[in-house]
Amino acid sequence: MSTFNIHDNKKVVVNNNEAPKESSGFKKCADCDSKNCAAYGFCANDEFKKLNHLYERNRLRLFQAAMANDVVTLKKFLKEIPIDYPDIWGNTALLFATIVEATDCMRELVAAGANPAKLNRKGSSALQVAAQNLTLLKILENTHG
Repeated sequence: MSTFNIHDNKKVVVNNNEAPKESSGFKKCADCDSKNCAAYGFCANDEFKKLNHLYERNRLRLFQAAMANDVVTLKKFLKEIPIDYPDIWGNTALLFATIVEATDCMRELVAAGANPAKLNRKGSSALQVAAQNLTLLKILENTHG
């Protein structure tokens, strides 16, 4: 068990993996009515929203990199976002890259394990889009078969 200070010199007692317990009159969180938020120094609901917002922003940047054929940026965001993570319509970075014929990013996504047969909500996949262009189809055929 250890004691440490949070802002305003208020003490919190921590016991192994348990949530902090207040030791000097914490008030309830104004946002979610929890005393734990005050003990941690931030509202857990707000923190989840911030993390979700950052995740979504990084997913959008991954898609933008794929459409711009920017392999350097694509690699950066592939470390943070699952490769086949779709947008709300089921579109993946590989589908976007295929639609705009961003061949360098298509190769990178395929090499990283993207699924070219993954369908979006309208039933389209990167393979279906690439079927109209032999060069694009050759890039994708190495993983599908």
